[in-house]
Amino acid sequence: MTDHPAYEVLTAAAVETEFKVSGGIEYPYREFAGEQEQRVYRGGLKLAGDWRSEPGVDWNPYNVIVDGDLEIDGQLLWNDFGGGCYLLVTGDLKVRNVVLQGCPNVTVLGQLIVEGAVAGRYGDDGGVLNVGGRTRAALVLATSYFRMSFGPAVEAVLIAAPLDVDMDVDFEPEDLPRLVRPEFLDEDGEADEGAMFKALAQGLPVLREDLPAGARAAAA
Repeated sequence: MTDHPAYEVLTAAAVETEFKVSGGIEYPYREFAGEQEQRVYRGGLKLAGDWRSEPGVDWNPYNVIVDGDLEIDGQLLWNDFGGGCYLLVTGDLKVRNVVLQGCPNVTVLGQLIVEGAVAGRYGDDGGVLNVGGRTRAALVLATSYFRMSFGPAVEAVLIAAPLDVDMDVDFEPEDLPRLVRPEFLDEDGEADEGAMFKALAQGLPVLREDLPAGARAAAA
């Protein structure tokens, strides 16, 4: 992150008592409390630039609670390819893009308002996004068993395997070759997810401007 605002470090027992974390997070964080901090940002958080999980490690060494709204003038980039971690926002999340990879558990109790895309992949070891309120974005994309659960409505083009989300999808991942921009197709004409997620993490669009009719209707 560009700034380093103050946070509290609480015990796993304290955050469970105050925030009832395990009621909204699948990750069994209390089993790893000796190896991961429980960081709490009181009163919400506003950040300039991107906010990302700890770089250069597979297992994020801390979990995060934002007690209030989280506003990011950039991307939320949360990865975990090790034992798992969680990010809990008790209010709304407003951000340019959300890019999740691996097995983070991200829960937003309020609304999720995104200028660009909400994307998750490599979720077969427990990656999940839960949103309690409405979600508004240009694109919601879930691939490689990353699971997403939403509140009352999603206003976005939704691309996911039907079993990985709790909303009707507009397209499934196998439709991506006809939806993405040409630079995200590999030599076999298949969608290059690695290149797509790299671009999304930089705030760049990946869908074609001349989307098929179904995608245009979903985006309207």
